[in-house]
Amino acid sequence: MRLPIRDRTRFAKGDVSYLPYEDDSFDTVVSTFSLCVFEDPRAVLSEASRVLKPGGTLLLLEHDDGPVGRAMSSTRGASAVASSCDYSQDVQQLVGSTAGLAIKSSRPRAGGFFQEVVATCTAPAGPAGEGTRSGGGPRTSVALYR
Repeated sequence: MRLPIRDRTRFAKGDVSYLPYEDDSFDTVVSTFSLCVFEDPRAVLSEASRVLKPGGTLLLLEHDDGPVGRAMSSTRGASAVASSCDYSQDVQQLVGSTAGLAIKSSRPRAGGFFQEVVATCTAPAGPAGEGTRSGGGPRTSVALYR
């Protein structure tokens, strides 16, 4: 059986701090368990805001600076998986301090080890025809990962 999404899906490799897409390109940006490994998570979030259409959604599921995350910080460097992960980030603060993003909801998951954050792109739309959705065009998404 062939899934219809396959025809509409394209994978691209690039630097998450400098995404190879125009401003206002996507309805949704998704990032899971990756802000903790990016060298500059603020730059990554700024890029997510830049490529999101006004009113677009940023979906995050990330390690957070909760009690479990603080305890896990001692494992940094103990394995290949934990070697670069910064469990102590305050994800809400990172997102909340990024221009063009407003947190809609945030809630702990897995006993506070993860934080689920939903944010909206608040950047104003450009002149008519720029950065705005016109009529029922296809929805577009990008996922950020390392």
